[in-house]
Amino acid sequence: MCICPQISGSGGWGYGLASTAASQLLEASTLRASKLATVLSVSGETIRRDLLELQEQGLINRTYGGASRPFALEPARSDRRRVMVPEREAIAAAVSAMILPKEVLMLGGGATTYHVARFLAARNRDIT
Repeated sequence: MCICPQISGSGGWGYGLASTAASQLLEASTLRASKLATVLSVSGETIRRDLLELQEQGLINRTYGGASRPFALEPARSDRRRVMVPEREAIAAAVSAMILPKEVLMLGGGATTYHVARFLAARNRDIT
């Protein structure tokens, strides 16, 4: 599954930057140019030049040392909460263990806070 059909193929780059960037940006919202260069066995200069081209096409946002996915391409919260579940549940377990009975707690919306709320509900904490 790719972020956007325009970057699902090799995109004219013989070494697969577009598909690699797409898969990495699906898992995490940012990627490092140095890591891409290592994974794809190309120079950092080549990666930086090609990331700039992807940015000009509006497919990524260029950042210092890497790239991030455009906000418009951010997966829905319902999709994000299914990614990195073990990590999110580990965070949720740690957070819920810190909450004492009768404490007041305010949660915002988010993929990880969804897991925190589930852990708190499962532990049947007396919180507000």
